[in-house]
This record gives sequence, structure tokens and C-alpha cells, in this order.
Amino acid sequence: RLLKGAITSTTFYQIGTGQELKRDYVFQETTPGKGNYIYRNDDNKNGVKDRDEYALAVFADTAKYIKIYIPGIDFIKTYSNEFNEVINLTPDAIISGDNGWKNFITRWSNLFSMQLSQKTLKDSSTSEYAFLNPFYQNVQDASLISTQSIYRNTLFFNRNKSKFGFDLTVLNSKLKTLLTEGFDYKTNTEGGLNTRWDITQTYSLNFLSKRGRKINSSVLKTQNFEILYLELEPRFIIQPTSTFRISFFYNHNNKVNEIGLKEEVQHQMSGTEIKYNTLKAGSIQAKFNYNFIKYTGDQNTSVGYELLEGLRPGGNMTWGLTLQRSLSNSTQLSLNYEGRKSEDIPVIHTGGIQLRAFF
Repeated sequence: RLLKGAITSTTFYQIGTGQELKRDYVFQETTPGKGNYIYRNDDNKNGVKDRDEYALAVFADTAKYIKIYIPGIDFIKTYSNEFNEVINLTPDAIISGDNGWKNFITRWSNLFSMQLSQKTLKDSSTSEYAFLNPFYQNVQDASLISTQSIYRNTLFFNRNKSKFGFDLTVLNSKLKTLLTEGFDYKTNTEGGLNTRWDITQTYSLNFLSKRGRKINSSVLKTQNFEILYLELEPRFIIQPTSTFRISFFYNHNNKVNEIGLKEEVQHQMSGTEIKYNTLKAGSIQAKFNYNFIKYTGDQNTSVGYELLEGLRPGGNMTWGLTLQRSLSNSTQLSLNYEGRKSEDIPVIHTGGIQLRAFF
């Protein structure tokens, strides 16, 4: 802590050595809703569920498969390091005053965080001491066995003010995984602006905008993509009391795959969300969304599923209802229901019940 808490920092650094096991993986069917993956389609018509024909499930009722990693027989001696850093800047801790530049500066704050971890061979093709350097993130270096990095910076204006404020976030993440057949790479770079305006105590307006690039480079060539995306969402919120809130929003999402067949999707969604809660009884949440999708490309591919997010070109409707009620001071009951309807597909209903006990 520096300057009366205007600067706070938390730092963690660790190095080690060990052996990394080459891994393979398979998909195993499980109880619907308990998995994470969906089997999309038999792309090559060979009657076999190949690994590149699975994708992360968007809806719970389609999540029928889990990914199971199988240990191989080959070990590689590796060196590992991990570095975490969080820096929080709050000028109002040392600057006070309601006049001119002082008042302007105290409205700003910044939060920066990074999480870095990697495993590498000692002998790097570009740096002899790369195994000690947590910032060495050259995913093309074959001596870098695995790495994961997440950088996030958020600049706030009027962070603790209720009337008006915004925050600007920049995110960069990388992931490299060692498999028996080679390496998988995933990267995501994103910039986003979130603005809020409390017009009155009852009415408020939020506006969210995002622009980013998502890259997937896999040993399974059919799962390679480089998606450029842009998302805009205005939201109008009405909250007449502390227990009731209703919001209306419109979301425009445009995605383009910049390699391969150049698939493109334009996703327009409008909807409403209602929430009612009481301190003793619990809460009720309801939502309804209408999605209209224009898509260019083959939808029965890994890239198509990624772009469409489990929906279909044309009109789609999704809705849901969640009930939570406290049965006592130590138990809570939750009821969940979700439904969706796409063109030429029957309505799909999904429901669940959960009882929690607190000790």
C-alpha cells in the first residue's frame, strides 16, 4: 500500500520443475444437462463420432457429453513459473476537494490484473532463460509446452457515483495446451465500453459495446477459426421500488470468420427481463428474447455452431423463469425453466429443481 492506499499492489511469483505428461482426450456421453459438450453433426458421413464434430454446448438440454483426458506414456521434463499481479489506483485516497482539476481527477480510478502461468523446456529457441521469465509468451516456440495468460485493465469514471459513469475494459488472453498430436492455441483480444446513466431514481439507461478477435488454432483443422466480432447493447431499466425491476434491451452482434470460408452472422436480439425479490420469501426472475439471425455459410460445422451460438438462421425465441425461495434460515429451493423455439424445430422445454442447505 502506497500513498495512503492510492496505490495498492499484490504480487505473486513462483518457479518450479517437474514432468509434463502428454495427454489425449475422448468425449463420453453422460446424463443430459450434466455435460459440457454437444455432438453437432457427422460432418464426413463416416458413421463415427469424431472429435472435431463436438462443440461446447450453449443450452443445458444439449450438453450430453464430457471431455475426458487420457494420460499418455511419454513424459517431458519441464520448468514452470507462475506470476500474478493486481494494481489498483484510486487518486481520491490522497486528493480531496470540490474545485477544478482535483474534482476531475478524483472521479477516475483504474484496476489492472494479470495472471500468467507456463511450462517450458529449459532450452528455448530464442532465450536461454525463458523458463524463468513469466512474460515469455511466444506460443510459436516449440519449447513452450503450455501457457495461459490473462491481462485485464479497467478504467473507471465515477465508479462510486450513482448518477453517471462508465468503465473501459481491455482484455487479452492466450492458452496453449500440449496434446499427443501437437498443440492447441486459443487467443482472445477484446475492448469494451460500459456506460450507465441514472436518469431518475426510477429510470436508468445502460449502453454496452464490445469489439474483439477470437482465434482458435487446433490440431483438428476443422476447428480452426479467426472470428472478428462487434457487439452493441442499449438497455433501459425501470425500478420503481427496491424489490421490483424490469428492463428492455436490444442487442446487435456481428461476427465474421476471417479465414477459411469467410462465414458471417448478423445476430439481432431484443427482449425483456423482470425481477421481483423480497428479503424473506425469495425472488422471481423471468425473461423473454426474440432473436433474428442472418447467416452466410454452412451451419453444420464447428465454426457455424460457434457463430450461431446453438441457434438457427431466421427467427428464434428463448424464454425462462427462475424461482428461488428460502424455506428456512439454512435451506433454499430453486426452480428453473427454460424454453426455446427456432424455425422448423419443435419447442424445447428444459426444467430443473435444486435444494441447497447451508451449514
